[in-house]
Amino acid sequence: FRDAISTLDQLAAATNGAIDAQTVLQLVGAVEEESLLRVCDMVVDRDTAGALVFIEELAEQGQDLGRLVTDLLEHLRHLLLVQHVGHVPESLPVTEETKELLRQQANQLPEPTVLRLIDLLAVAVEDMRQGGDPRLPLELAIVKVTRPHADLSRESLAHRVELLESRPQTLGMHTPKEPESARAEPAEPPSPASPDEHEPPEIDLEQVADAWQRGIVEAVRERSIPVASLLEEATPTELANDTLTLEFPAGADFHRRQVGEPTNIGLLRDALYEVTGRKLAVVLETGGEVAAEADEPLAEEDFVSLLKETFDADEIKEPPE
Repeated sequence: FRDAISTLDQLAAATNGAIDAQTVLQLVGAVEEESLLRVCDMVVDRDTAGALVFIEELAEQGQDLGRLVTDLLEHLRHLLLVQHVGHVPESLPVTEETKELLRQQANQLPEPTVLRLIDLLAVAVEDMRQGGDPRLPLELAIVKVTRPHADLSRESLAHRVELLESRPQTLGMHTPKEPESARAEPAEPPSPASPDEHEPPEIDLEQVADAWQRGIVEAVRERSIPVASLLEEATPTELANDTLTLEFPAGADFHRRQVGEPTNIGLLRDALYEVTGRKLAVVLETGGEVAAEADEPLAEEDFVSLLKETFDADEIKEPPE
């Protein structure tokens, strides 16, 4: 109360008793609401030069730029409230004229830009607490929100993505209204698809053999290098009724059994479908003996032998105690 009386005495002495809002704002160092609205309007228009010149004018008029930062933060908070609540809360200390201007600006300034500017101005507030000049971080904040392409930080990129996502998807949404006569006529039933329209392409054994090493095995290699190494020992020998027969050399029975594991044979089928466009079953043979796709689990010695052969590895035995 005493501070209020003291301020009133100062105003009376400075104005010879003619006190108005402009004089009060100048004395307490507050920023006019019109100035805050103007700064945000320049952000909406992405008028970088105009905003920087306006800040320069305020500084030359003796405006405390630190107070400008804090008042601008409060103004942005008001905009954020209006955007989320849908109207100007009665608790905000603003005039009826300002309420209407807040509603208009809240509709013009995207929410991601409001949040981004709040984050940037918070840096200026922290600098002021450390005794720094708020002018540079204030100007940087204005430049970054009005020219987001000039800021390559991760936060700026995220801001630009949010702006794109917040834009209304209006392109291509308008459909001309059909005339009544066009809607009244029944649409012709679609012609039935021909039996061969969705038929997978025909392939033969020669095509599979040509594509085996350079296409099918490489497609498996993208999924599993060890399985592709095993399949390098196999050769396509027969293709009938969408069933592909692979033959392994007589000494590669271990490879055949490993490829026959359900997971590995699944990788091979996926690669075959990717390359040929047909879903083929697979039969594995070793030296003319037909084997099932999935065989019994490997013995430990066989598994170790396969690892040594596939990866050119040596077995290290523990030294005797």
